[in-house]
Amino acid sequence: VKALRPGGRLVANAVTLEMETLLLARHVSLGGDLTRINISRASPVGTMQAWRPAMPVTQWSWVKP
Repeated sequence: VKALRPGGRLVANAVTLEMETLLLARHVSLGGDLTRINISRASPVGTMQAWRPAMPVTQWSWVKP
């Protein structure tokens, strides 16, 4: 964070609970935007197709003032 120039953007992604906890702590202390991204892919279920969810991704983005 210190090396980032003013106006620079930092974006971090997490899929584990431990990393999500770190992103939440940064959000509380610095602000920024939190986004949860959920993606599912079509996958065979017998002779049909169904959505299989992937792991959700938590994204934190912050612009240095």
